Amino acid sequence: MYLDSTGHSFILAMLICAEIFVSGAITGLSAAAGRAEDESFWGAFAGGFVDGAFGSVALAIGLATGGVGGFIATAGLSFMGGFIGNAVSQKISYGHVQIGLCFLQGGISAFANSFVYGGFLYADIIEGIRWIDKFGDALKISTVGIGLTSYVSYYSFPSVNKLRRK
Repeated sequence: MYLDSTGHSFILAMLICAEIFVSGAITGLSAAAGRAEDESFWGAFAGGFVDGAFGSVALAIGLATGGVGGFIATAGLSFMGGFIGNAVSQKISYGHVQIGLCFLQGGISAFANSFVYGGFLYADIIEGIRWIDKFGDALKISTVGIGLTSYVSYYSFPSVNKLRRK
């Protein structure tokens, strides 16, 4: 049986949780700052938080995997994060969900994170032999990536909830 007498696994798990939380918070605040006029602050924040948390994990998994598989993982998981995040935002802010806007936000999140994935992959800054080591390195830099993605997604593009049908 494997025992981690040094406690490094626990510390690593806490750091991973912290990275995911910080990425979610960054994206949540960006989404709240760029929300639609009739969208609630907390709805936008919660939706952005979900999008950012998914996005950081998606980017880390993609960078740890590399290649076409990494691109597909990044794009697919980022799409899920954007889709679910927008659904959360709409449900909290408006009480119901317009599914088309969820697909649109999912596409924007997938595009933005895939763009960041390409930049980090080109820079070739992920090291390690084991996948888990690469994932840890990638998660450390994914917070930077999520900051870039938040800018691209929420400041460069208007909030998709501004397109809601009344």
